[in-house]
Amino acid sequence: MKFSDIISLAVNNMTQNKFRTAVTIIGVAIGIGSLSSMVSIGQGISQNISNTLVSNDIFTGMTVSRRDADYSNYGSLGNAIYNEQIVPLNDSAVIEFEKIPQVTVVFPEIIKYAEVIFNGRSTKANMKSVPALMGTFKPFDNMAYGHFYTKDNEQSIVISKSALFKLGIKIEGDGDFGKVSGGITLPADSIINHNIQIVTKVFDPSKMDLNTPEIPVKNDTTILQIVGITENNTLTAGMLSGGFFLPSTTCERIPSVDVKLIYDISHGIDNDLYQYNSVYVKVYNFKELKTVKNKIEEMGFVVFSVGDKLEDIEKIFMLIDMLLAAIGIIAIMVSVFGIINTMTMAIYERRKEIGIMKAIGATQWQIKLIFYIESSITGAIGGIFGSFAGYWAAKSASSLVRNQLANIISTQNDFFVFSWQLALLSIAIAVCTTIAASIYPAHKAAKIDPLNALRRE
Repeated sequence: MKFSDIISLAVNNMTQNKFRTAVTIIGVAIGIGSLSSMVSIGQGISQNISNTLVSNDIFTGMTVSRRDADYSNYGSLGNAIYNEQIVPLNDSAVIEFEKIPQVTVVFPEIIKYAEVIFNGRSTKANMKSVPALMGTFKPFDNMAYGHFYTKDNEQSIVISKSALFKLGIKIEGDGDFGKVSGGITLPADSIINHNIQIVTKVFDPSKMDLNTPEIPVKNDTTILQIVGITENNTLTAGMLSGGFFLPSTTCERIPSVDVKLIYDISHGIDNDLYQYNSVYVKVYNFKELKTVKNKIEEMGFVVFSVGDKLEDIEKIFMLIDMLLAAIGIIAIMVSVFGIINTMTMAIYERRKEIGIMKAIGATQWQIKLIFYIESSITGAIGGIFGSFAGYWAAKSASSLVRNQLANIISTQNDFFVFSWQLALLSIAIAVCTTIAASIYPAHKAAKIDPLNALRRE
């Protein structure tokens, strides 16, 4: 029997009972659609969270601070013993960090507390010093509006949409204010390249009077130009928090009462040795984070990084994917039992046909191959329809979620990710599953005795 004859017989058998074939295909399509849509949910969750983390650069940065106390060694009263040989966190330490091969950016975390005034609105905020070099890295390499500053001495500032939200301002086209009352809506052009006032507290000798309790400080105003607006960072840590970013030199020049300096002087601390409270260190790749962290800790510093929890987050994603895939597999197993039942019933209907084929010389393998081809065609068609069903289900669900979240956050993310790789994998699973389901019926058909089959007919 030629292979072309075997294919012709398989197709002919499927078309003889169109209703049963259609029901079997629908069963496979439902199972594959359920599996693919469940997997797309898991991929969507992990991809969106991963993209958010990557866009915030949260796994490639760490905050380094000096080790003021040895928390691994406690005194008799349970208090931490302060380290008498504290390693200074100064420019020399910054140079040592820059020498580490995996490190790409190092800069001191300088913060100026100020009142921000724009368009008649004000808020209290921390001004973060961020070098212009960070404009080539996420999240500053893809601004929502405008651009990142290019020089460290620019009289410029970059703010986030969340920072504007604190001022009661939203950009046209963004989401609602929610519970914030009195907010106004402005076009981006009314914000970009416009001035903003940074009001800080500075020392005022004229108010130094021991007879009055007045604090000897006064306001000082610095005018900066808004050159860029970043997207909201839903996951922020360290350098990314706050929402107001200034060029390094510009931030240093802004006059402000240095509370740290006053503290150091009052405690007799040499400011040259303890120049910085913290330093931000960025690596090229999150896989290098742990290596750099260990090296810096060996130098005697304390290192904090959210990247330490990356392995735990990956495990959670894996568990979510496995759970959702298990739900889809249950649907496929229901289809498998339906296929086994359908093909087993077909054997009894085709006993005479099978008996004749064996009587004229068909081998057991050729009989099995007819059933395998039938099942593979059924699986392929069911897999294709199931993949389309899963895709449209994922697309509809993603649109529904976005619409529900529209009043809370502004997002265009696809919460259900359906890739072409997933579609091909779904079709392959459908074919393999249906072939596996046909093994028992095919084996049973191949064992039919032609004499008994013809005698009964």
